[in-house]
Formats: sequence, structure tokens, C-alpha cells
Amino acid sequence: MVNEPLADLCYDIQRLARKSYPHFPVHIRDKMAIDHFIDALVDEKMAWNVTIARPHTLQIAFEAALIYETFCNSRQKCEPAPFMQKLSVARPTGNVITNTPL
Repeated sequence: MVNEPLADLCYDIQRLARKSYPHFPVHIRDKMAIDHFIDALVDEKMAWNVTIARPHTLQIAFEAALIYETFCNSRQKCEPAPFMQKLSVARPTGNVITNTPL
């Protein structure tokens, strides 16, 4: 479901994995659940971040997605400080030092 809360998505996938694969070893069932969880993520950047976290449990995959979601939400609410300016560095040119934008 689009815009389904991450906790609900994780719970649903965990529940369905247990029902669908009751006789599979837990580590294999978890691997399959992780793959389904990542595939279900609508945000491609979130999916990529969860993938590169290399989670070995669904709980760790969920936590990686939650951290990414929290980070993105906090960044959208933040505004740049008014005193922040484009950085420049002093670079020598011959005998004269000039400020050059980075």
C-alpha cells in the first residue's frame, strides 16, 4: 500500500512470511522478508539505503528505513542558517593570495 507506515509494512511482511513459509529456517525466512520489504519501499533512495545497510534481520531493515525516513523528515523542516555563505578558500597565485569559491 502506498504511504503505508513503515511499522505496518514491516509487521505485515513479517506476518505474511511466517504464514507463507512456516517450515523454512528462520534465517531464510528473514532473508525473503527483507527482500520483500525492500521491494515494497516506494522511495528508491530509502530502498537503496536499506540495501547498503546489509540487514540480516527484518528488524534491522526496518530500523535502517526508519532512520532514513527520520533524517529526510528532519532535513525538510530545517532551513539553512541565514549566516551561512558560500565557502571560499585562499589560494596563492604568484605573490598574491586570492579568495576562490569552492
